[in-house]
Amino acid sequence: MRDTLKADAWWLRTELTALLGLPPAATTATDRNVILLAWSFPPRVDGGTHRVVGFARYGSALGWNVFVVGAQPDDARLAAGEYLLRAVPRSVQVTRLPYPSLRPSTRWSPTIDCMFLSALAIFDAARNALQGSRPAAVIASGPPFHMFAAGYYLARAYRCKLVLDYRDEWTECPFDFVVRGNMDAWWERRCLKAADAVVFTTGSHLEHQLRVFPMLDRAKCVVIPNGWEPGDASTGGDGLVRTQDSDRQTIQLSFVGTLGTWTSPGRFLSTLNEVLRRRPDLKSRLRITFVGRKSPLALGELAAFPHQEILELIDEVPKSTAAGIMRDSTALFLLNPEPLARYVPGKLYEYLGARRPVLVFGDGGEVAALVRKLDAGLVVPPHDDAALERALADIGSGAACCECPSTVAAWLDAHTRERLTRDFFDIVARLIDS
Repeated sequence: MRDTLKADAWWLRTELTALLGLPPAATTATDRNVILLAWSFPPRVDGGTHRVVGFARYGSALGWNVFVVGAQPDDARLAAGEYLLRAVPRSVQVTRLPYPSLRPSTRWSPTIDCMFLSALAIFDAARNALQGSRPAAVIASGPPFHMFAAGYYLARAYRCKLVLDYRDEWTECPFDFVVRGNMDAWWERRCLKAADAVVFTTGSHLEHQLRVFPMLDRAKCVVIPNGWEPGDASTGGDGLVRTQDSDRQTIQLSFVGTLGTWTSPGRFLSTLNEVLRRRPDLKSRLRITFVGRKSPLALGELAAFPHQEILELIDEVPKSTAAGIMRDSTALFLLNPEPLARYVPGKLYEYLGARRPVLVFGDGGEVAALVRKLDAGLVVPPHDDAALERALADIGSGAACCECPSTVAAWLDAHTRERLTRDFFDIVARLIDS
């Protein structure tokens, strides 16, 4: 009960501070200060880390004073996190904080994505980091979405602009990594109403959000896709995918990324097993490598696959190593289940940057549409073993190569993190000037 009273008093104090605002005389105004709220900032790494690193890295290069507030790493420093951290300029001030130790009752205290108290801690930490400076804008990137609540409080307290960056969806998220608390729906409406700009990564996200939240103003919504870092996927040579010399060569398929609950390989392996039952000769040519973190569910499905001799499992590796694996593959494959229909995962950008054909397992949504549009590979419906067999034959013969590499190259050039960050901060600048 004591923790509950302390937490609720903290919440009330934050609400009042945001409502009344901070005294203008106590702060120094500048139109180049921005607070970036990013829970997973290197060396902590998850699927959205690369996007916020791009904002910090290239935003600083564009002349913005970027103050990052995020979480302390909760595990050992991974090589991938250290690699990303080296890309962050020293001029970027990073404040990291642990999850608050208070454990209030969830019955009597609010919860957002199960982490509401962190929103209050981030509010306090950001004020301390600014040391009397007044930000021109607060950029809150989620998930987790208590970052949006912290951004709401900071923007109101400083009377500055609020930009919400939806890397994933909040209450509409089909995945279990967003955990709904007792006030998520109310807080999402509150944040959307208060925001000056709302950024989505795909058009499908934007349109879905507009349908679900009629109070959301389309005029303040914009799409800034995820991007890629050319230096992470340098191919050397001319970067073209060449037809293989002989259909007797090994077909090396690689999956580089996280195998989680929604991207588990079971359905793909089951369909592949049907192909190999009919075509046992393929076992001598086909090799499939899974690189990256794997959930217990994924590990179980991999262990149950009857043809272990064609599988290779590799743990998470540095970017440079992953890029080499991708370039050395015959093709790269992507799991595209129905819940991912509104999403374009970051690994697709890296796949395209490696200039290898992409095999998409799952025929719907943004991913399949993009691969078809760019003629960048093959799309196979789930459970269609005949289609998968044809795709493997095309990959083995070289027929799956992109017929117009310049189309992919032009698309990649328009989707570098540097260019997309410039677009993002153009929006921020226009808000500040308005």
